Order: sequence, then structure tokens, then C-alpha cells
Amino acid sequence: MRFRKASSILEYASREGVRLSGAMARYESENSSMPIQSVYLKMGEIWAAMNNSTSAAFESPERIELMITENDSLKLAKGGRSFFGQPYYKAMQYALSSSALNASMGKVAACPTGGSCGIVPGCIRSAQEAIGLDGESAIEGLLASCAVGLIVYENATVSGALGGCQAEVGTAAAMASAAVCEMLGASPSVCFEAASIALKSLMGLICDPVASLVESPCSKRNATGAALALSCAEMAMAGITSIIPFDEVVEAMAAVGKKLPEEHRETSEGGIAKAPTALQLAMKALGSQQD
Repeated sequence: MRFRKASSILEYASREGVRLSGAMARYESENSSMPIQSVYLKMGEIWAAMNNSTSAAFESPERIELMITENDSLKLAKGGRSFFGQPYYKAMQYALSSSALNASMGKVAACPTGGSCGIVPGCIRSAQEAIGLDGESAIEGLLASCAVGLIVYENATVSGALGGCQAEVGTAAAMASAAVCEMLGASPSVCFEAASIALKSLMGLICDPVASLVESPCSKRNATGAALALSCAEMAMAGITSIIPFDEVVEAMAAVGKKLPEEHRETSEGGIAKAPTALQLAMKALGSQQD
């Protein structure tokens, strides 16, 4: 079994009468020679690590060592007040925690990369808590997110160095939106509609890390990517469609990524990385590393 297009996954799910998570569990089972139950157990182990990362930065702040940014997840944890709803607030808090842990060389799950590691777990945990779902729903959401990540990996890239931040944060937001829809009981087609809307919304996003660190603007993009993913899930669940199929969105993202100048693909030679303050921070970070 080989899924190279979202259309093939949708066709398979329809023919077999399974949800997106079920299709991906079968896919992994066949391609890894693991029993279905073992696939779910493995995903449970991965989710445990991801879930831990979503609270590590504010529950154990002593573990966080950042060069140019602060532990922003701790600020949200202490603030506690949300103007626009707790699920969005929590998703951002959890995403910031995972991102900070990654920048501190802690244990995270690259989803699809370290630089975008907070978006999927942040959204899954937030949705799980908001709706009162059990641990199995988180695993199902994670499996559904894998369908989105797989298609991007097969037809484009998840590397910021090759395709810009649209390939990292954009893909992560698409994965997270599909995961949340799956947790809400949506059909596979609705999951891919959410993913399409999310990836389109971040099309062309450049990768411009300040001081070549996975801190700024990476961490805030994790938070805003999580909020965006929830918004896209809300739209898809309401029946709003992308109009452009997911496969075509991925093809467009791949084409855009190839046309991005080198300075906008993780080199720290363009974008925010070249702002005067960013250059000062880079010198400060370099001095700290030499000390």
C-alpha cells in the first residue's frame, strides 16, 4: 500500500468505510509489518512525549534555556485570562511550551520538524481538554495528522531550508487542523478541507530565524500556527471548503518553495533575521556562545 495523494487516501477510506485515522493505521501496519494494535501503542508512546512537551516549559521552567527569547509559555500560564476563548489560549500556551523545550534541546517529537513541533500537540491537547475526550481520541487525531504530513512529504517538502517556513509551520498547521477535525468525528474529506485552508493561509511564509536559532520568530509562529489550525478546523466543520483540493495546494506550496530566494530559506540572511535588532541579538548570542 502506498499513499502518494490525498485523493488516494480519500478513495481508500471511502471504499473501506474507515475514518482517516483508521486508514493511516492500516497504512502504517502494512508498510511496517506491525499489527494494528502495535501501531496504536507506538502512536501512544509518541503522544506521551508530545503531551509532556506541551507543559514542560511552564511546569518545569528550570529546564528551559533560551538565548534570545523568554519563556513565553510561562507568561500565558501565569496570565490565565483569555479574551477570545480558552481552547485558543491553551493551544498557544502548549505550542509555546513545546517550542521552548525544543530550543532548549529537550525531548520533543518533530511534527513535522523541530521548529514547528508545538502546533500539532498544542492543538490536540487543547481540543482534548475543551471537549472532554479520552486519550484514544488524541492518538486518532495524531494518526489523521500523519495523513496530511505524508502527502506533503511525498509531493513537496517539510524542510525550511528547502521550502521556507510554509513547509514547516504551514504543514504543521495543516496537520493540526486535520487532527482536530478527526477528534470531532469529521469525515476524511472534511479533515483534508481543513488542512487545505490552513496550508493556503500560510503559503509563501519564509524561514528567517534570528541568529540561526530556533527561537524567533519560530516560537511565536508555533503559537499563531496553533490558533490558525483551530480556526481552519472550525471553518471546515461548519461546511466551509477550500475550493482548491489538498493535492493541488501541496503542489502550489512546492512550487512556491522552489522559487523562494535562498536568503528566505533558513539561512538567516533575509527577512526578520536581518532587522537591526535581530543583528544585535545575533551578536549577543554569539558572544554568549564564545563565553
